[in-house]
Amino acid sequence: MNLSHVNIILDLVALLILSVIWFTNNKGTVELQDKYLYRSMLVSVSTILGANAALYMMNEHTFPFAWYFALFSTSVYTVSQTAFCWQWFILARTRFTKKPPTPYGRIAYLSALPLIAEFIIIAFINPFNGMVFSVNDQSQVIRGPFFYWNILFSYVYVVLSVIIILLTIARDKVRPSRKKNEMLLFIMVAPIVTSLIQIALRDVSVLWPSVAISLFMQYEIEAQHYLEFKATKEAELEAELTKNKISIMMSQIQPHFLYNTLTTIKALIGQNPAQAQTVITDFSNYLRTNMDSLDLTTPVDFVKELEHTRTYTTIEQLRFPDLLVEFDIQDKNFLLPSLSIQPMVENAIKHGIRKRTEPGGKVIIRSFAKDNSHVVQIIDNGAGFSVLASSDNSRSHIGLINTKKRIEEMMHGQFLIESTPNVGTTITFIIPASEN
Repeated sequence: MNLSHVNIILDLVALLILSVIWFTNNKGTVELQDKYLYRSMLVSVSTILGANAALYMMNEHTFPFAWYFALFSTSVYTVSQTAFCWQWFILARTRFTKKPPTPYGRIAYLSALPLIAEFIIIAFINPFNGMVFSVNDQSQVIRGPFFYWNILFSYVYVVLSVIIILLTIARDKVRPSRKKNEMLLFIMVAPIVTSLIQIALRDVSVLWPSVAISLFMQYEIEAQHYLEFKATKEAELEAELTKNKISIMMSQIQPHFLYNTLTTIKALIGQNPAQAQTVITDFSNYLRTNMDSLDLTTPVDFVKELEHTRTYTTIEQLRFPDLLVEFDIQDKNFLLPSLSIQPMVENAIKHGIRKRTEPGGKVIIRSFAKDNSHVVQIIDNGAGFSVLASSDNSRSHIGLINTKKRIEEMMHGQFLIESTPNVGTTITFIIPASEN
């Protein structure tokens, strides 16, 4: 076994390492924030290793087309080497700016101009004058007068990458991120050291196998960082979910409604005990439905939500005898988020009907099918408001915001508000039939 065979084995082993990374990533077992950038780097290094192995296979061969094959392999190797160094630079810049590597910014495009210039030189100028390299009759590569200048030209990207990562480490005070960038710095320095070793040994190909190993290490670090980030994010989402549950409960079970209902029950006990028992049953059902909804992450039947709304309006009509509630139900076989209709009806009574300048008021709950969608409307003739002038942060609009978000995110539907001061308000849910 001669030295060429050793170099071929080194390149093939490195290709195997890159194949493991590629297929592991394709299986989706690990997600990388900069996945497409790492994929392009894997392609570049794989191309370099393949061209390098092919070049060693052609060494000292004189069969037809061997010379052209060696020239092509060396050209691909040289251009891919600079491309990979440019990708290092993009990765480092991504770390510094803390922005995703796509879309590329102006600096990224400008930094690619030297790479384009080298491609033009290698592809269209070097084959005629051998200024960077040439190939002899035995398919051996002969270094030209600008060979080492070309290497230095490529490694300008690597040096800039190291400087950018150093600045990133100095700036970053968050330990997990800082530690990850420290490992990236070590991985970037390793190929520089092995390139110096390869220049000294000249005939031993150790540079790109070491780069492949460095990529493998970087891949593992990124994967571990992603898993840690995902775990942290899930914990934050869980905390946010708990907070939202409490917020929904407090917004749907308002203290004033509890107090007023209990006061109504107290008055009925002396006047109409049988009706008081009925109200207690309705109020108990109302509270149970609100509590049960806190654990629901899936939509519920419209009929169930409608029953909850009827229970609520029955209690409110005891408190406000002149309140009219009308149900016009033409479509009921569909799903929607829990606690979506009742809060809108409560909003209509509290902020619409009760603020009318004239006595009395009417709320209409409608449902019908239209254009392959399920439509629900809550219509009142209350005080109304200016939709454009309303503040999304005011407490009176929290229920609207929560319901709108759930209709859009859970059902991919639409939440529409039409309101005119001193005329009334219409709230419309449009839920695609495909979501049911």
